[in-house]
Amino acid sequence: MTDARHTQAQPLGDQGMNQRSLVAVAGAVAALPAVATQDWVERAAEAMTGLDTRCQVAVLIAHLEPNGRLDAVEAVGVRVSKELARHWADPGQEGMHARVKLERMTDLGLHVPAEAFSRGMGALADDLGPWRDGPLARVWHGASVDRLLVGLAPISGEPGGRCVITLVALAPVEGRAQRPAPKTIAALMPLLSKRACMALPAQNQIAWLTDREQDVLDRLTLGRSVREIADELGRSPHTVHDHVKSLHRKLSASSRGELVARALGHAVGEPEAIDPIVVERVRAATQIEPSPTIATRVH
Repeated sequence: MTDARHTQAQPLGDQGMNQRSLVAVAGAVAALPAVATQDWVERAAEAMTGLDTRCQVAVLIAHLEPNGRLDAVEAVGVRVSKELARHWADPGQEGMHARVKLERMTDLGLHVPAEAFSRGMGALADDLGPWRDGPLARVWHGASVDRLLVGLAPISGEPGGRCVITLVALAPVEGRAQRPAPKTIAALMPLLSKRACMALPAQNQIAWLTDREQDVLDRLTLGRSVREIADELGRSPHTVHDHVKSLHRKLSASSRGELVARALGHAVGEPEAIDPIVVERVRAATQIEPSPTIATRVH
């Protein structure tokens, strides 16, 4: 397909969004746990709903080929913005429908530029293929979608490798409201990639916590002792201690403090502030000016 949309933006008329809102989204993404918790992708999707008041967001951890084929979908999280949810009879059911569809999906029906697997990407789905006639259209269960934004961030760094995929389905709005554009997603994907790499290191494919490990870790973050956790969960201290040892092994943590720090969204030696380069990209993404509809991360 040879058209100018890959190098020159179409006149969307609403490419910018509130800078304060976008920085808030970046802060929420930066606060994602550095641990593969059961709800990691749900929390990532929730953070990204701050991009727009009327959107659905899906975050996937999967292996993706350049032709759009999905292999080994590990996890899917779906969230709906609060304002949009108020207009739905059962937002939870809608989210469950989308999650099930994505968990079973084997092909996005999109063609992904090879460089996106090393540099990340933000794009309009329409520029990656006729998605409205493909499997992605069925994900939203007939909901009206004005446009679909696609973000890709590598975890393993090669085509066909493990990556985090973000889908932002924007519902129609009246007027010319400021809404996120491809460069908005491109600015955020490096940060989301960083958090995903902390929680889901490429060399450890089986890093997801079990439900019981999640229960134990949640209580550790509250300052509970092993005996207190055992009493609360109705388990023996020996069993809880085994879960703690498993957490140390999965998270490569050398101390109880490191376990708690990672559960709260930190990593050992990680500065508290968001990387200033990421902040600058986020700020730049809020400027209302022509930009390519496919944007890649610039090193």
